[in-house]
Amino acid sequence: MYIFETKIEIKQKQDIKGLN
Repeated sequence: MYIFETKIEIKQKQDIKGLN
């Protein structure tokens, strides 16, 4: 569960970088 949550957080951060 924790690992999955971490993966989602990393993907969200990558998405934010992509927008910038």
